Amino acid sequence: MATKNKRSTLKIFFTRSVRNKLAKKGLSTNLKGKQIINNKIKLELPCDICDLQLSYPLQVGAFSYVGKNTYLGSSVKIGRLCSIASNVSIGITSHPMDRVSTSAVFYQKGFMPKFTKNIINQSDLQDFSNKKKVVIGNDVWIGVNAVIMPGIKIGDGAIIGANSVVTKDVKPSEIVGGVPAKLIRIRKPIKNQAFSLQKKIFDHLINKNDFPFLVGKDFIKYKSIFRLFYKILF
Repeated sequence: MATKNKRSTLKIFFTRSVRNKLAKKGLSTNLKGKQIINNKIKLELPCDICDLQLSYPLQVGAFSYVGKNTYLGSSVKIGRLCSIASNVSIGITSHPMDRVSTSAVFYQKGFMPKFTKNIINQSDLQDFSNKKKVVIGNDVWIGVNAVIMPGIKIGDGAIIGANSVVTKDVKPSEIVGGVPAKLIRIRKPIKNQAFSLQKKIFDHLINKNDFPFLVGKDFIKYKSIFRLFYKILF
């Protein structure tokens, strides 16, 4: 069953039946069991989010897909026609390096409070959660195992190489790679007869204003499906 709480999230139990119903609408997902759905999500259809967790504010554009085990650590906006490979980390939280220790025990408020309350004064700690939004433009390809740091903006048509760590903004059509990621070259499509035809289709998909979409509250519509699981799981 889906329920609202004070943190603007929904609790959803994903079954095969739910995944099939969502797939008919254009949302492909492999999510299973109990999940937390943030109300501030917007998923244009069709798109494929695989097993991407939905607990953070998230926007995904039409015809974009996300591979397995991709992790979000902050609010993320993904444009249309994006290809994000498996094991990508986006907006992950870092650790402060100017404290006596990099352990969360010494900076993260609410970290194992049952065990740390008698070790360190909780009032001296901070909410160190990441609030910097990551913005990924349209037609962006991110390779496997890439890491996108918090607050990064990636321009339209950019390509991020596999195993790269992106620590600064990437301009449109740039191909970057490495640790930290650096410019390799500028992406320049071959212009021929096929290009002209595909460019018209591409422009139409990018500029189209009436793609259907799902937002967080839309998942409440499936609450009847979860009724049998509610008392057991929540």
